[in-house]
This record gives sequence, structure tokens and C-alpha cells, in this order.
Amino acid sequence: MSTYHLDALFHPRRVLMLGEARDAATRQLLANLEASLPADRRSLVGAERRGWTCAPEQAPWPNGDLAVLAGASWLNPGTAARLVRCGVRAVLLPGNDAIPADFVAAARRLSLRLLGPRSAGLASSRDALNLTTLDCRILPGKLALLSQSQTVAATALDWARGRGLGFSRVAITGAEADIDLADLLDHAALDPHTRAVVMQLGRIGDGRKFMSAARACARGKPVVVLQTNPACALGPVGTDPVRSAAFQRAGLVECGSLAGLFDALAALECLPPVEDGDVIVAGNGTGVCTLAVEAMLRQGLRPVTLDGPVQQRILPLAPAARFMPGAVDLGDLDPPTLAKALQSLAQAHATAPLLYIRAPLPGASHEALAGAAGACGLGPRLLTVWLGLDTTLAARRVSAAAGGATFTSPDAAARALRYRWEARRTQELLTRTPPASPSCPESRHRVTTRLEHWVQVGRKEVHGAPAAGIIEAYGLPVHARCGGDRPVHVQIRCHDELGTYLGVGRAAASGAGAPACGFPPLDPLLARRLLESAGVAAESPELVDAYSEGLLRLSQLALEQPSLAAAEMEMEVDAAGGPSIVEDSPRLALRGASLAERRRVALAPYPSNLEHGVFLRGGRHYLVRPVRPSDEPALLRLLTGTTPEAIRLRFFVSMRQFSHAMAARMTQIDYDRELTLVASSAAEPEEIVATATLVRDGDDRGAEFAVLVHQDHAHGGLGRHLMLQLLAYGRSSGVSVIRGDVLSENLPMRRLARELGFTDHPDPEDPSCRKVEAALAPAPAGAAEPGLDGAAPAI
Repeated sequence: MSTYHLDALFHPRRVLMLGEARDAATRQLLANLEASLPADRRSLVGAERRGWTCAPEQAPWPNGDLAVLAGASWLNPGTAARLVRCGVRAVLLPGNDAIPADFVAAARRLSLRLLGPRSAGLASSRDALNLTTLDCRILPGKLALLSQSQTVAATALDWARGRGLGFSRVAITGAEADIDLADLLDHAALDPHTRAVVMQLGRIGDGRKFMSAARACARGKPVVVLQTNPACALGPVGTDPVRSAAFQRAGLVECGSLAGLFDALAALECLPPVEDGDVIVAGNGTGVCTLAVEAMLRQGLRPVTLDGPVQQRILPLAPAARFMPGAVDLGDLDPPTLAKALQSLAQAHATAPLLYIRAPLPGASHEALAGAAGACGLGPRLLTVWLGLDTTLAARRVSAAAGGATFTSPDAAARALRYRWEARRTQELLTRTPPASPSCPESRHRVTTRLEHWVQVGRKEVHGAPAAGIIEAYGLPVHARCGGDRPVHVQIRCHDELGTYLGVGRAAASGAGAPACGFPPLDPLLARRLLESAGVAAESPELVDAYSEGLLRLSQLALEQPSLAAAEMEMEVDAAGGPSIVEDSPRLALRGASLAERRRVALAPYPSNLEHGVFLRGGRHYLVRPVRPSDEPALLRLLTGTTPEAIRLRFFVSMRQFSHAMAARMTQIDYDRELTLVASSAAEPEEIVATATLVRDGDDRGAEFAVLVHQDHAHGGLGRHLMLQLLAYGRSSGVSVIRGDVLSENLPMRRLARELGFTDHPDPEDPSCRKVEAALAPAPAGAAEPGLDGAAPAI
């Protein structure tokens, strides 16, 4: 259901509470509810309490949006049905009671959303709403805190309160009978009051759903995540490297500890985006400056070495200043002089943050210096570190009250800066345009048949010549070890939560460490990043290109063959400069029981089944397929070559400049929630002449379409064909309503919509626009998806 009915959770007009508060947590929730909502927006059912509207269990219940269920006796299908009749769309389950399966099934059938069980509740600063079981006041802010663990959330909230940091929303999912972190990420991505997300995660229920939501949110907002392993999973200490690789692929920034989570809170709330990793460092001693510089370098940041003109500006203010690589020791300055020195230092770099670190030496008090620093006008560019404890508490309070980011150590400050820098870098990496991938082998269907036959006869492992034959079918030759460059060891494995992944590292004989992990599908850019993580990318460009091509082919093998449970092999570069597999190294493990694709692959694969050709009016032959990230240059050529009027009708504004960011958003899509079809003339398949997009709503029940056809290919049936394809795809995907916004003057599009069964209504908010909408009946059982057989629907 994703974001369906989540507004009722965070912005309820009225809250019903069923049952009595029998434990400390529920009593605290009741007290928070009383303090958050006036009496006319809350009601008790089945209990009595002064100051509340109360209703007996057997009497008619009042209407409401959100219900809180206190006690196992309410967890039955009858309660779910009565709540829905009262208008309730979401339920909070704070207790530790096991949730009966029939109650969950009834809630799902009735579209009733559940938060919990074992949830510590939620809060929304927009409505001053606190429905948590926690004894703390939550300050308003721009961060969303999402957590599966109530203890981690409680600790983070208490820490943030002590630093004066606030939140736009808080949600603790508990055991996740229904609403999970993916749903909340999707909802936070759409919330204009949320600037960034901080998240704790201990388990992933649906890897495909989580990755889709994480990628969508991280494209627009920084997301920092702390992973914790389940308490029952006794194993290696540390984070799960496969999860870490998934976070990186989705564009999330991972913090490795609870202290790191605290630093992330401060970074996202108080610091501006860090543009290029440069940092200006100043302090009141060479020792503390050295500590700060080393902390920055450990986090991959670049302390700025101040040049002669900057030094000449500083020396009149601080005659005893000592300049060192990456920092300046200002010595002991009085508060007014310190403020002037910091202002002068900030001029050394237009955007770099400035860190001031101070040890508790004799002279002006920390508190007075903190006040001067906070008032010097640098705003969020200034970070402070007040070393010590007893003499620094007041200074930290003053810095926090001024809205500045203040830390207890240079390492904490450096981590916070790295999180802010990484958040920016990951958003840029998410939109880089990859080159085209090598073509897929036509022999993949033969490989599928062979693997399925081995499974049917009970074979579990394959090695030697049969395994080599499978690898060679994917364009990778297998031959004797050439003895040249050190081979790369490649594994294909299946993670319990995130499905199939590739592990890449140096072969064991080369002293390899833990492999780097990546997820199919790969493209050339992702393959190179995987090699960089494995320490292989330092080789010559030719070797890296060869290894990248080999990884792309193995990624296709892992993606396309559901019977393949695991594999391992060694990859070399042969005499011709191409990737090859060392003879006798391939070993394949087969999967006896089938695994649903959503469980097997965490990232939606390219929907090649939608590729097809079509002949339209005048015998024009077109090739239609889903868009690929490498289509960005061709899409930009389409946009710049289309008439200004056609562009205005498509985008509702006149545009002649089209950015990389815009084109990347249109080509680098998540096939799990969006489809863009591109059409090319069969005579010029590299040139795109039309696009059609269908984007699903957050609740997966509706979708919005948009179509653009180049003027040289208009009025020939291409737009109609693409619309028919979108309708067929939406129907097969379970979408019930497709709609679009069309300018009133766009008569051809409105006429086509009416001919295809859309209704046409005025837009109540924009008289220049019309809303067209079509209800879709479910696809008949066994119906083929569009384009499967290469034939076009009737036009």
C-alpha cells in the first residue's frame, strides 16, 4: 500500500483510543495525546477518563481518522470493521501483544493501515502532535527520524533535545505488521516540511520495496542510516557489508555507530551542504589544530592551507598566530577579536565550512567565546568544538541556542561534515549518465533451459566443463590460467533480505580481504565503482575496462537465471585484452525451490519483455522499448529538436534549455514504480522520436501519464500506440486509475484521451488545464503483457 492513508497517521483530525492505559508506556502516550490535542479531537472507547469524550464499547463509536488500540482484546476483525465504519484509516499498536493473523488480514482487506505492534508511536511537528510512548518534548525542526527500535529512537530524541535539535516527524515502526520503513521513506520524500531523513534499521522485510523507496527519497533529500543487527543474530561483529552496499546503491549515507547517528542529526539539521570537501580549521593551540586536521583527513575531507593574503589579514588580529598545513593556531583571543578573526578566515573560501576548536586554557571563558562566535554572522558555516566537560557545558548550550553545530570532539565534527558531503556526492552519483552496456546474449534462454533441467534431475552443483559452458554462453571465454595480472575473484550470492548480489575482490592467493558487494543490474559506471571498492580500479584503464565488461556479463547471468543460487570464479584479462574466466574456477550452485523475483532481485530489472516493433500509418516502422539510463543524450536531442509549442504543451511552460538533472530524472527511472517508453524509427534506432511515461502514485492504485511526440512523427498514430501501451501496462500492473493533466488548448491530446475512454473535467485549481482520467478493469487472468509477442495492440 505504501503511502496509502499515511496522512491519517501524521495529521489526524480526531484520534480514538480503545481500552485503558494499563502500563507505563501507554499511560505516557495518553498523557502526550492529552497535551497534543484538544478535547474535541480525541475520544476514549471502552473506558472512562475525566476531560475526554467517552463511549462505551457496545455503544456507537465516534468518528475519527486514527485509532490507538490498548490491549489484546481489541485485536480482532470485528474491531477493524467497526473502526473503518467510523472513518478510521490508520491504527497505532503500542503494546507488546502478538497481532493475530485474522486481524492483520482484515485490516489489509479494509485498507486499514497498522503501525506496530511494539511501536513507540509517532509525532508530527506540523500539527504539534505527540503520539509517542516516550517522556520527552519533541522540538519542531526539518528532520524526519524513522526507527524500528524504540530504544534507539528514545536515545536519539533525548540527545537531540539536549542540543536544541528538532524534527518534522518521528515514527517508530516496531515489529512492522504493515507500515514499514519503506512506506515512511516514501511519505517523507513527499513532505515539504522534511529537509532530510535520519533512520535506524535492524531488518529489511521486502528488499525490493525498501530499495525502491530509499532511491526515490535519496534523489531529493539526504538520508542517513544506522544499521543494527538483530539481537538473535550472533555472528561477526560489525555492519552487514551487503546491506552497506545496498545503502550506497540507493544513495543513502551510512553512519556506523550511535555516536555517528548523533553526529548525523547535527549535520543535517545545522550544517549547509558541503560542496567539495574543503574545510577551514582554526584553534587555540597547535596540538588541538593537529588533532582536528587528522580527524578531517581520516574522513576524506581536505583541510585548507591558508595562503599569504589570508595570513596578512589574520596577523593584525592575532599577532601570535601560527600557520600550519591545513590549519591556523590563533592563540588566546578575547571574544570580540575572535569574532573578527573568524569572519576574516571565512573569506578564504566562498563556501567551505569553518571549524573552530578550543581547549580549556586560561583566558576568556568558553561561554563568552561561544557567544561571540555565534554572533559573528557566519551562520551554519561555523562549527565549534569545545574540548573538555566541566568547563564546556555552558559553551555548548550557547552554541546550540545560536543555531550552530557544536561537537564534543574533532572526530565528531569531521564525521558530521563527511555525512553532509557524502549526502551531496551520492545525489550526484545517482544521476551520472552511464555509457551503454554490452548487448545481452541471445543464448540466455538456452542457458535457462539447461539449468532448469539440472534442477529437475536433482543436481545441486555444477563445475568443470558444464559450468564453463554456462559462463561462455554469456560472452566470457574460459581458458587456462594465463599467469599475467592478478585475477579477480567474483562471487554470486543470495542475501536473506536483499537477494542476489555480486562479491568482487582479489583472488585468495593474492591476499584478498573481504569482497566488495554490488547488486545487479550493473551498468559500466556501477561496475567501475564496484572495482574501486574492491581495490582493483588502481590498475590500468584497459584492465579496468575489461574487468568492468566481465562484471556486466556476470551481472546479467545473476539477474536472468532464477535457478542459479550461487557461483564463484576467477576472472583474468586475456591476451586479446578482454575479460575471461580461469579454467576449472567456475563453480555453480543451483536453487531447488523457485524464488519469487521480488525476493531474488532487490532492484527491478529492465523490462525487456516490453520491447517490440510496430508498423503504423504510411508503413512507418517504429521500435518501442523502455528507456535506459544511457538514453540521456538521445533524449536531450529529442527535447531540443522539438518545437517550442510542443514542449510547452508537454511541460506546461516554455523551455529551451534542458539540464542534465532533468534528463537524468527522465531516463534513470525505477522500473518498480515508473515506466517510460521511448520510440525510435527502425531506420535510425539510436534517435528517440517520442516518449510516454506512467508514474505510479505512492499508494500503487493510481498513476499519471505524459506523452511527447516529435513534430515530424506526429499525426501518424505513434502517440495513440504509446498510450495504448501505457494503459495495457497499467492494467497488468494492478493500477486502477490512470490520469493526466492536459492544457485546455491541447485539443489533439484531449480528443485522443476521449477516444481511449478517458473522462475530461475542468481543473478546479487551474482554469487553463483539464484533468483526464480513465478507470482500468483488472487484467484477465493469463492475459499477455503488451509487446510480449512483438505485435501491437489494435489501433
